[in-house]
Amino acid sequence: MNQPIGERLDNEPYPDSDYSGYAYGVNNLTNGSLRLVEIADLNPNQWTVVGVEMGRRAGSDWVSLLAVDKEATGIKQFEDFARVAAERGSIPVTRFYLPDGVSLVSLLDQTFKSFNVQLRTHAAIARPGHDLDVVDTKEL
Repeated sequence: MNQPIGERLDNEPYPDSDYSGYAYGVNNLTNGSLRLVEIADLNPNQWTVVGVEMGRRAGSDWVSLLAVDKEATGIKQFEDFARVAAERGSIPVTRFYLPDGVSLVSLLDQTFKSFNVQLRTHAAIARPGHDLDVVDTKEL
């Protein structure tokens, strides 16, 4: 799943995907839980994790973290992100691939209190006004 250096990350679906959508997570800050920066063994004084990329392909999980080098960017607090983005046109990040064998389920259990993914087929969301309206729910 290596992606090129210098690419712009946005929310557009991959051209060969059948589904697209979004995900959201809530950090687990309880005792014994791990922060993403700790899982990657990054120095929290130097790095702030601002993104997570994960997937499963051909029976293998892959995970990468997108992190900001605080010293190189001058980002020290939340408000600095807007300033750096305005000055540069984007937030510069480094992608860190976690080692092969990292389990998605284990990672989610160790770092998130909750994690949700919602995907829709491109046919269902391709045109304006094509919202989905859940009119019934059934247990399987």
